[in-house]
Amino acid sequence: MLVDAQGNHLLRAGTALSSTLNRPIIRLLGLVAATALAIGLLASSSSAGPTTKDGHGLLTVETSPQVASQITVGGVQRNSSLVRGLELPEGSYLVCVSEVQGYLSPPCETIEVRDGQTVTHVATFQPAGTLTVTTEPSGTGGMIVVNDIDRDRGTASFPVAAGEHVVCFGDIGGYESPDCQSINIAGGGSVSVTGSYTTLATEPSEGDAGGDDDPKDGSVGEPEPTPPPPDADPEPGTGGADEPPPTSGEAGDEDGRDQDDVGPPNGFTDVSEGVHRDAILRMAGAGVIAGYADGTFRPANHVTRGQIATLLSRAFDLDASGCGQDCLSLTDVETSTHREGINAVVNHGIASGYADGTFRPDRPVTRAQLASMLAATLGLSDELVDHPFDDVRGTTHEARIAALYEAGITKGSSSTNFSPQESTRRDQFATLLSRGIDAP
Repeated sequence: MLVDAQGNHLLRAGTALSSTLNRPIIRLLGLVAATALAIGLLASSSSAGPTTKDGHGLLTVETSPQVASQITVGGVQRNSSLVRGLELPEGSYLVCVSEVQGYLSPPCETIEVRDGQTVTHVATFQPAGTLTVTTEPSGTGGMIVVNDIDRDRGTASFPVAAGEHVVCFGDIGGYESPDCQSINIAGGGSVSVTGSYTTLATEPSEGDAGGDDDPKDGSVGEPEPTPPPPDADPEPGTGGADEPPPTSGEAGDEDGRDQDDVGPPNGFTDVSEGVHRDAILRMAGAGVIAGYADGTFRPANHVTRGQIATLLSRAFDLDASGCGQDCLSLTDVETSTHREGINAVVNHGIASGYADGTFRPDRPVTRAQLASMLAATLGLSDELVDHPFDDVRGTTHEARIAALYEAGITKGSSSTNFSPQESTRRDQFATLLSRGIDAP
């Protein structure tokens, strides 16, 4: 036991002092422990996720990058740029975002909200390029078609996604339409395209194959939105074109197929001894295709969806009896001179309308689209077979183009290419159709 100079017992006094000082410290430590326990319980509760009412879930919607876009959930406008932890009854909700200048808006998407679950949806905006399309001469007002979608007439400028786009031009009475053009555009970049229409010598008379306003036209029709037999690709379209302009050995009759003694008494004034001559005269003599009032055939003219429908229905004796609602629902067909042909190909599952209920009979057709439509008419297999065309591999129409090649109906624009995006010409289709009729 320790004592000081006065003889006081230091240890005992120190023990008493220590006990006195420790009481508030102990209380403080107890309070800290209780607080830590409460925080732990809260953290545990938080890790289990936010609580919702029975039958409800939480939805979070974000934009990437974060842009000032109005978010709509189930038809109700919510916040701009971010919706966090929106409690909703279990079910399906359509989530949409508004357009933002300089960006290509993502499409609306259906999101499933489940009981007690949190769902996060990210709407991703892509930097948009600007595509400007002009038609010449000024005032022609031809329909501008981008990736098989009607956009505007005359001159138009609009945002498009980065990548490849196909620009086509609708037919105008008295003019020859320009070829489709394939362009590439970078995000944030701009591209200008000009389509030049050429004045025709005369207007097609009734019964001509050149005018899509003439039901007797022997031409083909425009791009089919959704080829009935499943195509390798979701995009709309049917049909392609007949063999490309003359290449060695491409004449319609060069392979020894029989030809009918057909055609106008003295032939067409603009159809010479080219590779498509025999096929043109054969189809004209059979009453499938006709020429113009001035005695021309105009082999380089493009063909449209309405025209191809008329020609195929005539060549293969297709009828529209029993078509029903599929035909009645097409809003732009009733007044078309190609109405019977369109209804016939729709009835036989060769062509169909677009999602907006139109058929768009005036739209030009590419070679790939026509290939699909003709293959469907002939009932060729959709199973992919070997072919030499490098420019169609992996595309929507590859299987049907390959089927036409295997059947000896098409030979392509060269030994390794088919030129799928080129517009279909009248002379090319005459040859392809003639070969199709002779196919086994």
